[in-house]
This record gives sequence, C-alpha cells and structure tokens, in this order.
Amino acid sequence: MESIILPPADMTGQIRLGITETFSAYLLPTLLPALRKQFPNIIFNIHECDRADIEQALLANTLDLGIIIVSNLQEKTHLHYEVMLRSERNLWLDPENPLQYSTTITLADVAQQPFILLDMDEHLINAAAYWEASQLAPNIHFHSRSLESVRSLVAMGQGVTILSDLVYRQFSLEGRRLIRRPLNEQLPTMNVGCIWKKQPPLVPNLSEVIEFIRKKITDSQQ
Repeated sequence: MESIILPPADMTGQIRLGITETFSAYLLPTLLPALRKQFPNIIFNIHECDRADIEQALLANTLDLGIIIVSNLQEKTHLHYEVMLRSERNLWLDPENPLQYSTTITLADVAQQPFILLDMDEHLINAAAYWEASQLAPNIHFHSRSLESVRSLVAMGQGVTILSDLVYRQFSLEGRRLIRRPLNEQLPTMNVGCIWKKQPPLVPNLSEVIEFIRKKITDSQQ
C-alpha cells in the first residue's frame, strides 16, 4: 500500500533543528519564517550549537536535523548528509588597498598583508587547511569571533581577510565599502547542507522539510 503524502498545511508534529552559528545568522532569518509558513502545523524547535554537538545530538535522538558546514562532518557512518550550497571563498579588502588593482592575487600576496582572522564556527580549522597546503601563513594582526567586527576592520583598511561569499556584504555597519576579489589559488568551497540520522524511521514529515530547505537554499543563490 502506497503511503499518503499530506499537503504541507496538514502536516503536524515537531522537528528539532540544530544549526551552527554562521548559518543561524545568515540563513535562519529567512529560512525559519519560510518553514513556518510552509508547514504551519509543525513546531520547529531551533538550537544553535557547534557542529560536533549537533552530530552527537542527532546520534542521541535529541535533534532530528542539522544545518552545518558539511565538509567538516566527522560521523559519516551513522549520519546522512547532503550538500545544498557550495560557497566560494574570496579575498575581502578595502577600496584603498593596492591589491585590488592586481591582475592576479595569490596567497603569497595575501601573506604580506595584515590579516584579520575570523574565529567562529570552525573557521580556524578550514583556514589552517588551505594555508598549510600552500606552505604559507597569514600575517595575523587580530582575531575576532565577530563577523561584523572583521567586516568593519577590513572596510576601515586595518587588514584583509578571506571568507566565503555566503557571508559577504558590500558595506560594513559603518557604511564603508568592502571589495571582494578572487585568488589565483583554488580554495576549497564552504559546503553547506543538512545532516540527519541514517537509522529509520525518519521523524514524520522530515523528508518533506529537507526537500523544502534544499529548494530555499538553492533559490537563495539564484
């Protein structure tokens, strides 16, 4: 007997969603209202956690779904994952920085600049990987767990940074402009997606919610 798929408005239940800090700020403000509009009778309980805690909570059945940097996923034996967005990493700099006029910009060029390093949501791990692969190191002038602080310092000409396009904004909070330039090296993308436990059965309506999240994330990049 075929299962009956209900219209979204008739679906009920609860879905516990874990989301990391970056995506809580840059995806959740548009995603959560859309989810609640699409599935008005499903209760969405949102938990902001780091990636490791989300993995453990899924395995312990205290979360049903996670949105993380999928490329950092550790527990692949018992968790399904799907990449829904690949966000390029580029150099951010202020309009007065001479590098903006360079035909090509390399990591070696960036290593000569004062560097503003973002320290949140496993960014240090990801940054260390491509710097070590190039056998170079950034000239770090400041660490910050605040993305807005990094953005403002770069816009004020206090240094440069490398971050993904997902979190790029053309202006800082002070209204100062930032420029985004590609690097000559092929940096790994920031891969965003959902993870959930492999062991059946799925929480009721979870597959429909995953499909909706996939569509919303895809549409947001078009």
